[in-house]
Amino acid sequence: MVAGLKTCLAHYYSWFYTLSGTSQVPERLMIFVDGQNLIYACQQFAAAQGPNCRFFYNEEQLEQCLISMQPNRRHVQTRFYTAIASPDPARGQSDVERFERQWKRQEVLKKKLKWEVFSKKSKAYPFFCPHCRWKGLQTPVVCQKCGNELKELKNKGVDVALAVDLLMYGMSDTTSSYDVAILVSGDNDFVPVIEKLKDRRPQVKVEIAQFENAVGFDMKRVSDKFYPLDNIADKIGKLKKFV
Repeated sequence: MVAGLKTCLAHYYSWFYTLSGTSQVPERLMIFVDGQNLIYACQQFAAAQGPNCRFFYNEEQLEQCLISMQPNRRHVQTRFYTAIASPDPARGQSDVERFERQWKRQEVLKKKLKWEVFSKKSKAYPFFCPHCRWKGLQTPVVCQKCGNELKELKNKGVDVALAVDLLMYGMSDTTSSYDVAILVSGDNDFVPVIEKLKDRRPQVKVEIAQFENAVGFDMKRVSDKFYPLDNIADKIGKLKKFV
């Protein structure tokens, strides 16, 4: 019954696009956004523009630009993956407000843009000197300029969730799967995932969109196409300089 339904849908799309003058059925497009990786890339891009610069990307504008990158595509879904650091008591009320802003922003993505959001609360742990670790010591690293103790976020599970969905929807042959995936990330950890996917389903395309200086060579190598966000930075966000 399911196979029959899929056949009927395929015939319907073929009939519809023939009548409308389109010779080809549009490719199904899904967008996968690695939220943390994109933030780091924006920071690197802004730093390259000059001191005290920050780049703020707009999710809706980013989505629209990626959808329009190539003709004859039908956008199926955008999926967003991120981790939010839990409030740090040492940072006081301002960090609580930061956490609330980030959490509310995710609700906007879900309700306004209809994005599928995978989010995990992460915790900041002290960053210990790697040289001292070899000696069995745990020595927190302190910034020489501001005097604050450095901490690192543990984003456990976020990249795994993105990798699983990229594989699952790419390997599937249902109406909710994709023909083309645009992965907004420069993380080389996804290289084996893309290679495995293309090995099993060569007809599936995986394209990469990220700022030039935040993408590894291997990511460009395994992708079907690379879109440097540097070229459309003015269309997906704003660069601001703070005094």
